[in-house]
Amino acid sequence: ISLSKWWFHLRESFYFAVNGGLNNIAMYIPVFFLGLWAAMEDVGIFSAPQRAIVLIINTVAVIQVASYPVMSNLYVSDKYKFYLIHKTIERLMLYVGLPIGVMGMILSKEIISTLYGNMYETSSSIFRVMIWIVPLTFLRSNYGRTLLSAGFHRFNMFATGSGAVVTILLCILFIPTYRGTGAAVSVLAGEAVILIIMGVVFGIKLYRSYPFDVFFFKIVIASITTGLIVRIADLPLFYSAVLGIILYFSVSFFLGIITVGMIRDICSRIIQRRVGIV
Repeated sequence: ISLSKWWFHLRESFYFAVNGGLNNIAMYIPVFFLGLWAAMEDVGIFSAPQRAIVLIINTVAVIQVASYPVMSNLYVSDKYKFYLIHKTIERLMLYVGLPIGVMGMILSKEIISTLYGNMYETSSSIFRVMIWIVPLTFLRSNYGRTLLSAGFHRFNMFATGSGAVVTILLCILFIPTYRGTGAAVSVLAGEAVILIIMGVVFGIKLYRSYPFDVFFFKIVIASITTGLIVRIADLPLFYSAVLGIILYFSVSFFLGIITVGMIRDICSRIIQRRVGIV
């Protein structure tokens, strides 16, 4: 039994706990302020799209959480692979997050009506804003997880805390006048602040990462093209989703975002792992 090691782990775990608490504050504090300055109906109208957004974020977060022990080990043993995995996850998050933002904004009314019924139709305008929290959170979670893996817990906590403070201040400013929409804008602005600070810290402490490269703009083109065609087609939600997925992958192939070689490599890796398990 080593008390010094226990104390070390307890001290390091403190930053994880505080960081998780700050994340929850930034996401859920608007509900508290809405309860103070708006009607209970506004709380429900805001909470409906918020639950959908949190579900999307938590589902994809499993990928990043699973990468933490691998990243921590590689930071010590192989920094090149450490940076490579960070960049790979960053591109994956952009590839998944941007079309979610575009399609969610375009189909917000249909999504809310399908999930909660026509009584929540007014929530669609809030969902249209909050859906952009998804790509922002995908990106900043990757930066945050990488900083944690490299041992920069304090800087990660500072960035998350700054975003939570911005969210609270904007809630106080916007909610009395704009209610649910003001709350959505406040959370979105807080996430943007976290991402900016983490990006700056990441560039200073680790290495300069450039997410806005050619790959990024190809994804933007693919997402916007898909969204416009889906909007023009004006199909029911299920068919719009299917059409959007097919179009997005088709445009991705055309722009070279996805190649046959990449798919072949992924399939071979999956097969190798299954064979290894057997």
